[in-house]
Amino acid sequence: IGAVRRMTTAFPYGLYTPAGIMVANPVFANAALRKKFDSNKYHGMVSWGMQEDLMIIGLNRQLKRADLSPSTLSQLKQAREVIIAVIQAKESLGGGEVFSLKFDNGQWTAVPFAGDAKSNSNQLWSHLRILP
Repeated sequence: IGAVRRMTTAFPYGLYTPAGIMVANPVFANAALRKKFDSNKYHGMVSWGMQEDLMIIGLNRQLKRADLSPSTLSQLKQAREVIIAVIQAKESLGGGEVFSLKFDNGQWTAVPFAGDAKSNSNQLWSHLRILP
Protein backbone atom coordinates (compact mmCIF):
# COMPACT_ATOMS: atom_id res chain seq x y z
CA ILE A 1 0.00 0.00 0.00
CA GLY A 2 2.96 2.34 0.56
CA ALA A 3 3.80 2.42 -3.16
CA VAL A 4 0.14 2.97 -4.02
CA ARG A 5 -0.01 5.90 -1.62
CA ARG A 6 3.09 7.46 -3.18
CA MET A 7 1.52 7.26 -6.65
CA THR A 8 -1.84 8.68 -5.60
CA THR A 9 -0.72 11.32 -3.09
CA ALA A 10 -0.83 14.78 -4.63
CA PHE A 11 2.32 16.54 -5.68
CA PRO A 12 4.48 17.88 -4.04
CA TYR A 13 4.30 15.12 -1.40
CA GLY A 14 3.60 12.34 -3.87
CA LEU A 15 3.65 11.70 -7.61
CA TYR A 16 0.00 12.42 -8.45
CA THR A 17 -1.31 15.29 -10.53
CA PRO A 18 -4.72 15.27 -12.26
CA ALA A 19 -2.83 15.43 -15.56
CA GLY A 20 -0.50 12.48 -14.96
CA ILE A 21 1.51 10.45 -12.48
CA MET A 22 5.03 11.89 -12.34
CA VAL A 23 8.03 9.72 -13.10
CA ALA A 24 10.13 11.61 -10.54
CA ASN A 25 9.48 14.20 -7.87
CA PRO A 26 12.60 16.28 -7.13
CA VAL A 27 10.76 19.08 -5.32
CA PHE A 28 12.56 18.49 -2.02
CA ALA A 29 16.01 18.03 -3.61
CA ASN A 30 18.68 20.72 -3.81
CA ALA A 31 18.57 23.18 -6.74
CA ALA A 32 21.18 21.34 -8.82
CA LEU A 33 19.34 18.03 -8.58
CA ARG A 34 15.93 19.63 -9.19
CA LYS A 35 17.30 21.02 -12.45
CA LYS A 36 18.19 17.49 -13.61
CA PHE A 37 14.63 16.24 -13.05
CA ASP A 38 12.42 19.07 -14.32
CA SER A 39 9.47 18.80 -16.72
CA ASN A 40 11.76 18.96 -19.77
CA LYS A 41 13.77 15.90 -18.78
CA TYR A 42 12.74 12.44 -19.92
CA HIS A 43 13.25 11.05 -16.40
CA GLY A 44 11.90 14.11 -14.61
CA MET A 45 8.58 15.68 -13.70
CA VAL A 46 6.87 14.09 -16.67
CA SER A 47 4.26 11.41 -17.11
CA TRP A 48 4.88 8.15 -18.96
CA GLY A 49 1.78 6.49 -20.38
CA MET A 50 3.41 3.08 -20.09
CA GLN A 51 3.95 3.45 -16.34
CA GLU A 52 0.33 4.40 -15.74
CA ASP A 53 -0.82 1.42 -17.78
CA LEU A 54 1.48 -0.87 -15.82
CA MET A 55 0.08 0.53 -12.58
CA ILE A 56 -3.43 -0.41 -13.71
CA ILE A 57 -2.30 -3.90 -14.69
CA GLY A 58 -0.58 -4.34 -11.31
CA LEU A 59 -3.57 -3.02 -9.36
CA ASN A 60 -5.94 -5.30 -11.28
CA ARG A 61 -3.71 -8.24 -10.43
CA GLN A 62 -3.66 -7.34 -6.74
CA LEU A 63 -7.43 -6.90 -6.69
CA LYS A 64 -7.82 -10.57 -7.71
CA ARG A 65 -6.12 -11.74 -4.51
CA ALA A 66 -8.29 -13.45 -1.91
CA ASP A 67 -5.97 -12.78 1.02
CA LEU A 68 -6.33 -8.99 1.28
CA SER A 69 -8.33 -7.15 3.90
CA PRO A 70 -11.41 -5.17 2.90
CA SER A 71 -9.52 -1.98 3.79
CA THR A 72 -6.61 -2.87 1.51
CA LEU A 73 -8.96 -3.82 -1.33
CA SER A 74 -10.77 -0.52 -0.93
CA GLN A 75 -7.51 1.43 -1.10
CA LEU A 76 -6.42 -0.48 -4.19
CA LYS A 77 -9.78 0.18 -5.91
CA GLN A 78 -9.57 3.87 -5.09
CA ALA A 79 -6.02 4.04 -6.46
CA ARG A 80 -7.13 2.32 -9.65
CA GLU A 81 -9.92 4.88 -10.13
CA VAL A 82 -7.47 7.76 -9.61
CA ILE A 83 -5.05 6.38 -12.18
CA ILE A 84 -7.82 5.60 -14.68
CA ALA A 85 -8.97 9.22 -14.40
CA VAL A 86 -5.41 10.41 -15.08
CA ILE A 87 -5.17 8.18 -18.15
CA GLN A 88 -8.52 9.37 -19.44
CA ALA A 89 -7.54 13.01 -18.91
CA LYS A 90 -4.79 12.53 -21.53
CA GLU A 91 -6.84 10.63 -24.12
CA SER A 92 -7.17 13.66 -26.36
CA LEU A 93 -3.37 13.79 -26.64
CA GLY A 94 -3.23 10.32 -28.20
CA GLY A 95 -1.08 7.37 -27.19
CA GLY A 96 2.14 9.23 -26.59
CA GLU A 97 5.03 7.75 -24.69
CA VAL A 98 5.80 10.73 -22.44
CA PHE A 99 4.06 13.99 -21.57
CA SER A 100 5.38 17.11 -19.89
CA LEU A 101 3.33 18.18 -16.88
CA LYS A 102 2.74 21.91 -16.60
CA PHE A 103 1.19 23.90 -13.77
CA ASP A 104 -0.34 27.17 -14.98
CA ASN A 105 -3.05 29.32 -13.42
CA GLY A 106 -3.59 26.83 -10.61
CA GLN A 107 -4.20 23.89 -12.95
CA TRP A 108 -2.14 20.88 -14.06
CA THR A 109 -2.12 19.97 -17.74
CA ALA A 110 -0.34 17.35 -19.79
CA VAL A 111 1.26 18.63 -22.96
CA PRO A 112 3.26 16.90 -25.67
CA PHE A 113 6.79 16.32 -24.44
CA ALA A 114 9.27 18.87 -25.75
CA GLY A 115 12.30 17.98 -23.70
CA ASP A 116 15.64 16.26 -23.96
CA ALA A 117 14.45 13.14 -25.83
CA LYS A 118 11.95 12.33 -28.51
CA SER A 119 8.58 10.90 -27.61
CA ASN A 120 7.69 7.99 -29.87
CA SER A 121 4.14 6.67 -29.87
CA ASN A 122 5.19 3.80 -32.14
CA GLN A 123 7.16 2.10 -29.41
CA LEU A 124 5.41 -1.00 -28.14
CA TRP A 125 5.14 0.20 -24.57
CA SER A 126 3.05 3.15 -25.75
CA HIS A 127 0.23 0.79 -26.64
CA LEU A 128 -0.52 -1.17 -23.48
CA ARG A 129 -3.85 0.57 -22.89
CA ILE A 130 -5.71 -2.11 -20.95
CA LEU A 131 -8.37 -0.37 -18.91
CA PRO A 132 -10.91 -2.36 -16.90
